[in-house]
Order: sequence, then C-alpha cells, then structure tokens
Amino acid sequence: MDLEQNQSLLPQININISAKLITSLKILQLSAEELSQTISQEMADNPALEIEEQQLCPICGAPLEDGRCQECYPGASTTTPDAAADYDATSYIEIRERQRSLDGDEEYDPISLVASEVSLSDYLISALRNVLPPEDLPIADYLVGSLDEFGYLTVGDEEVAEACQVSVDRVAEVVAALQRQDPVGVGARSAQECLLIQLRQLEEEGKSDQVVRQILTSCFEELGEHKFDQIASKLHLKMEHVIDAWEFIKNNLTPFPAWSFWRDGQRVTVSRAGYVRPDVAIRPVENGYVVEVLEAERYQLRINEFYPQLIRESDDLSAEDREFVKKCAGRAKFFIDCIQQRWATLRQITECLVDCQREFLDRGIRYLKPLTRSEVAFRVNLHESTVSRATANKFILLPNRRVISFDDLFDGSLAIKDAIREIIEHEDPLHPLSDQEIAQRLQENGVFLARRTVAKYRDAMHVLPSNLRTRMALHHYAGAVG
Repeated sequence: MDLEQNQSLLPQININISAKLITSLKILQLSAEELSQTISQEMADNPALEIEEQQLCPICGAPLEDGRCQECYPGASTTTPDAAADYDATSYIEIRERQRSLDGDEEYDPISLVASEVSLSDYLISALRNVLPPEDLPIADYLVGSLDEFGYLTVGDEEVAEACQVSVDRVAEVVAALQRQDPVGVGARSAQECLLIQLRQLEEEGKSDQVVRQILTSCFEELGEHKFDQIASKLHLKMEHVIDAWEFIKNNLTPFPAWSFWRDGQRVTVSRAGYVRPDVAIRPVENGYVVEVLEAERYQLRINEFYPQLIRESDDLSAEDREFVKKCAGRAKFFIDCIQQRWATLRQITECLVDCQREFLDRGIRYLKPLTRSEVAFRVNLHESTVSRATANKFILLPNRRVISFDDLFDGSLAIKDAIREIIEHEDPLHPLSDQEIAQRLQENGVFLARRTVAKYRDAMHVLPSNLRTRMALHHYAGAVG
C-alpha cells in the first residue's frame, strides 16, 4: 500500500481584527469618568494631542457661560461676575425648589434627589452626637467612615481601638450605639449579625419569633443554602415551622440595610452625594427630539498644528526625530478617530432608542416598551456586543430632565417598578402595605403579579419590607414631635 502526500490550496475565510477595532471597542465601553482619565493619560503620553475642554452644566449638559447655565439659571446674564463665581449646584437646586413652589409642580424629580442627597455617614454622625459623649465622637467618626456600601463595618474593635488610642471596651460601646441607629442593622459585621439586630428590634416591639432566632443563630449557612430539611432535623422542628420562619425572614428582614434608608422623602446612601453626569441628552425640538452626545460637546480633540508643520518641513530633522514626529501625529489621529467612532455609535444607538421609545418620551415611564439590545443592534446594523459595550455604565438626560441609565430602557420591569414605587409613596407611613397588599393594588390596576414577584422588585428597588418601613416611620415621627 502506497501512501502519498499532496499539497492543495483550499479557500478559507479568516477574520482579521485590526488594532483600530480593538482600541475602538475598548474606548466604547468606558464610562464617562474612565474616558476622562484615558484622555488625560493620552495627553500626558502624546505631545501631539491637544484638547480644549468645554465646561458643561452637570444638570442638563448645556455649555456654561461665565460659570452659569443659561438653561438652568436663565437670569445669569443679569448677575455680577462675583455672583457668577459663587454659583454652584446647590444654588440651582434652591432655584428649582422656588420655581416648583411657585408653579405648584410636585412631580417626582430624581435629579433634585440626587443633587440634594444626604449621605448616610452625615446622618449617622448627627444621630450619634445626640447619644455619645464628645470624647467618643472620634471613635464614631472612624466607625462610620469604615462602613461599606451595604452598611456593614469593615474593621474590628481592636483595629479601631489602636487607631483611636482608646480601650476596646470603649469601642464596643460606640459600636453598640451605632447599631441602635437607623437603618436597622447598620454597623453589623456580617449578614447574620445584621439580621439578628433587626430581629432584636422586632422582638422589642412584641413581634418575636423564637424559631427564627434559633435558625439565624444555629443554622444560618443551611438557611442560605435552603437546606430546610437539615434545619428541621438539627433543631427538631417540623418542616412547616422552618418554612414559616423563612417566610418571616424574607418579609421582615433585609441583609442590605444601607440600600433602603429613606429620610424626609430622600434616599440616604453610604457614599457621598454626587451627580450622575449624563453622557447623552435627548432635547425636545419642534418636530420631535434631537440627540446630543455631551462628550462631543465637552471635548474638542485635535492634533497640535506644530506637528503637521514639522512633517512638511522635515528636511531639517534627523531621521530619528522625523520618525518620532510622524509617530506622535499618527497616534494622535488614531486616538481621535477612536473617540469620534465612540460618539458616532452612541448617537446612532440613542437615535434608534428615541424612535422605538417615542411614546415613553412623550407620556412617561408607564409607556416604556419592552426592548432588547439585539433588537437595537438589528435596527442600527451593529453587533449586539457592540450595543452592550456602548450602553454599559452610561446615562441619558431625558427631555423632562430626568437622568436614567441606558439599562433602564432595556428593563421590561421598569414600568411595573414605577407603579410599585408610586403605591409605596402614597401608603400610610405608619401602616405600610405588605407585599401581598401591593400585589392586590396592582391587580386592581390590571397588573397581575405574585407576591414573591412584588417582593423581588421591591428588593431590586432597595425598598425595605413593610415592618421595617413601619419602624422607621415611627422613628421619624417621634423625632419630628420631639
């Protein structure tokens, strides 16, 4: 048997991904803050790149004139330069509040909530000043500054004692005082401790459940893994009692206390308050809407005119210098092209969203249509992954001045969540609605959801269960009366 080896040519298609495409995709998925850092780094590395940065209003994205926004503060032209220098976002909120009081407009305005947001740190320090002696306030400051985004303490008593040069017992007393503050469960060091703190509060209000305490104390890991049969066997309980305890925990306790704290109608967060800077603005015009990519308005990128001139007159340069000048100019052009491609893609996708969600823009969140990224990708002739990169960690300024995430336009549950939010906002603060009652209210309006689905959406909105909302309402009412 003879074996022969032959070579033949066969047609084959290979996809070659260019460096420009890879860089464009990386730049496309950057957030606004990351893009700013990338541009600053490129400016430092490449002397051929120049940038002129236009100051934009952090509220509406319009250009500032003499430090003021003509859209948000139309009376700026009549003010003195000194007054303009003192203008900041706080004065804008005060002006908007006066306008709202004059116009009688009490529409839900998340921008004002973001701008006037109070940090949980400030709230807790203020509360602890009323219950601690002055000499313990530095300990309180250290503890509150060590809370993570969930409201958990990230330091041990010994570490705090060493940092503040006090005894461990004093630290423990301040920790105990912190854990007695709202939101219930703040200052815990684990989810288990957080739930036990909340359970202790319910027990003080006469809503005790010894089975729940047994399970949280002795079978917390099994509870998290839903091993109800092992819990029943270990604690010598009936399975139905374990299931009832699990339902009690879901309906009355939360492992994320800092997410759900509201004070005076505003959400209080662990982090410092700040604005969400929109990346794209949808402006109303006579015949509909127009899309503005605010980054394109903010950054004016160009090649330093000195470098093209050097290239034209390169006879006086050495070969090494000539190569360096060409390399810098080429790199600057490459970078500018990638940035402009990002802006073009953002504009293209947003214009598609305007076409698809016109009724939402005209009439509000209840008219938001179900939409997927793949549908948008098909409409604009892009890959779905490109749409995902372009919309990740980016925000849109709507015509009504609300700032929302791009992700919200692809969230089919957003309209239902808004209905739940409205029901909770209009409930009796001293007698909050349970998840089952919220489901019944939704059913009356033609929206049929199971109680568990309502609970899931409520958790996603970072809203406390009804029992904890009752406790916080009573706390705030007692504080107002006092």
